[in-house]
Amino acid sequence: ATPITAVSAASASSNDKANDNDDNGDTQVAAMDRILGSVELSDQDFTKIKAEPSYLAFDIECTKAPLKFPNAEIDEIFMISYMVNGQGYLITSRTVVSQDIPK
Repeated sequence: ATPITAVSAASASSNDKANDNDDNGDTQVAAMDRILGSVELSDQDFTKIKAEPSYLAFDIECTKAPLKFPNAEIDEIFMISYMVNGQGYLITSRTVVSQDIPK
């Protein structure tokens, strides 16, 4: 494993001001290594690890005038449906949707 030194931009810029006369970058890297520590990278093969994707999908229904876009000041949301990893949910406003929705 090869050690990699971590340097933040804010720390490096303040360190640059303190070491304007220092042309040797190794001194700055050594100082940052003492302050921040070091990071070690390994050669682990991550191509064999499969990702387990998750997803969220949603749909918002609202009242509106015919052939118009909804207006937040006038129109109200009456239904939000969403699905998370294959499980679906439905939220309804009983002021607009008065009947039960069959499963």
